[in-house]
Amino acid sequence: MANIVTLVIAFALSNFFHIISLAVIRGENLSLQELTLNMSSFFMLQPVGALAEMLVMHYYLKFTSSTSRNMPRNSSYEKSQAQESMDSRGKLPPTVARIVGYIWVLCWFSITGWGFTKAYIAVGVRDWQIPLSFWKAFVEQR
Repeated sequence: MANIVTLVIAFALSNFFHIISLAVIRGENLSLQELTLNMSSFFMLQPVGALAEMLVMHYYLKFTSSTSRNMPRNSSYEKSQAQESMDSRGKLPPTVARIVGYIWVLCWFSITGWGFTKAYIAVGVRDWQIPLSFWKAFVEQR
């Protein structure tokens, strides 16, 4: 429960500061109500995604560890062989798990991020100058 409260408070603070910073520079084409709705829909959905991810990881770890514990084993050799085969079948390799995590985050941000993106486009982020010189050099090279 403490994790959920911490996530909600952290994202609520981030939401507040994004709204305040964009409210100062917003133009006529973006009302304060629309800005608040866009930012709040993005930031306040992030704890939901984080909670969903935690639940999936919890049940995945619970399932894979309980499956490997329930294997019948007679000798120490069979026990080691069963453990090796269960680890290879039951759990994803770390690289695959990481890729699945990246895909999850990309999909979640793609679904929830439109309001955030729309607000920044409305304040003219596409016309902002890149502040760091090495980025300017990289962009000019292309």
